[in-house]
Amino acid sequence: MAIAQEQWRQDVFEKNGDTSCESASQMFHVPVVKHGINGHLRQKGEVAELALGYGGSVGALKAMGALNMGVTRKKNFNP
Repeated sequence: MAIAQEQWRQDVFEKNGDTSCESASQMFHVPVVKHGINGHLRQKGEVAELALGYGGSVGALKAMGALNMGVTRKKNFNP
């Protein structure tokens, strides 16, 4: 298991998958396929991966244009 206990991420890497699509799928609770079903959501997943995956936090999300893409902060979010 990964140190962050995100086995799903290890599974995506092992299958040579797309972490941006998988992140978007988890964020929006729909399947996301690059250039396919819900593919327009992939960019939001990519921003989340790059901004949050490297410790950038909310400031990095804003700097990368998340608010302009319609990604909003939910209060009391519990996945």
